[in-house]
Amino acid sequence: MRFDERLLKSFIPLVRPTVENGADSGITYEAYMAALRLFILEHWDLFLGIVSRKGFDKEIEAVDIIAEKHGSHYHPARIVIKTQEEHFTFVANVALTEVSRRLLEHEFRLFGRLRQEIPSDFIPRMHLLDEEALDEPNSNSASMLIMLGEWFEGFHEFHLSAGPEGDPYRTILWDTDQGYAILSDDEAAQIYYKASFILTTFYDPETFEEIFPWHHASGDFVASRENGQMACKLITVRQYAPRLEFYECSPENQVTALLLFLANLTIRMRLDRLDGVGETVWAGDHSVEATIRGVVDGLRRNVENQRCDQELAIRFFEIVKQLSLAELTEIFRTVAESYDSAAPDFPVIRDNLAGHILAVYKAIQTVL
Repeated sequence: MRFDERLLKSFIPLVRPTVENGADSGITYEAYMAALRLFILEHWDLFLGIVSRKGFDKEIEAVDIIAEKHGSHYHPARIVIKTQEEHFTFVANVALTEVSRRLLEHEFRLFGRLRQEIPSDFIPRMHLLDEEALDEPNSNSASMLIMLGEWFEGFHEFHLSAGPEGDPYRTILWDTDQGYAILSDDEAAQIYYKASFILTTFYDPETFEEIFPWHHASGDFVASRENGQMACKLITVRQYAPRLEFYECSPENQVTALLLFLANLTIRMRLDRLDGVGETVWAGDHSVEATIRGVVDGLRRNVENQRCDQELAIRFFEIVKQLSLAELTEIFRTVAESYDSAAPDFPVIRDNLAGHILAVYKAIQTVL
């Protein structure tokens, strides 16, 4: 939908549109779009360089700026550079408040670090972080901070949605190109597998660093679908740090940390908000085996890439397979006790934890 005069004069919200009585920024879409346009013009040589490196030297015919959505901190836009034969898409993550600016600066550094230390196409390449003045500054902000990065073409958010009454939740791919699609359990399981694989490949067993927090409700992972095969990418890196503190990096502590990483991942992978914005919901058991397979294969990939000692991986697999149901329950109890009991996800985790532990126990026997 194109912006009309009324929409251009409306204010950008500072919170998700679903939050009741949410504050607005005092910054209009007109000022937001004008700043993005100026940003593009000031960095036009960068855009041309990226397009030419992709092997295209055709004359650029148009540039589209599309306001995507509004999150709790960022206000991303999509920038589409069009030639007669092709188009090239970028993401511009925009921060308006001091808090969101600090987060965006931190995230830009993390993207750069992780792309350098762990080369992969699982996360986007970020090209630039820069400020752009606003024509309509308010008391909160006189400029926008913009992080320009790679847009994963053909990838979309996915969320759990209610099916017919009495049926379990189903996964919907928010495909804005071909239309929203209901995924089969097998297709959804592929996403859980690949998301778990990605997070595991970024886990460091020596420093205990991992990408966390993340949440399906925030659209941190995106997926694409082609002939029943799913691909998955991670588009947000808020933190990369240890969730646990150990006095030393001993083999015993490394195994303990991996056990807690696995347990936490199996829980978090099942959480979403209904249709991305509603109540907290819990994915079906098909997610559990897929998540465990993702961790196992991710660790094997880390061994191949010399990011994990082979003896550690072998020992971890042996210990996991030998866990009794009681031992597994104790691990999950430790993880659950680390959660904020006031968080909106906690009641759902608490109510489903016993069944989840049993599902994990059975899946371990199948996978290992």
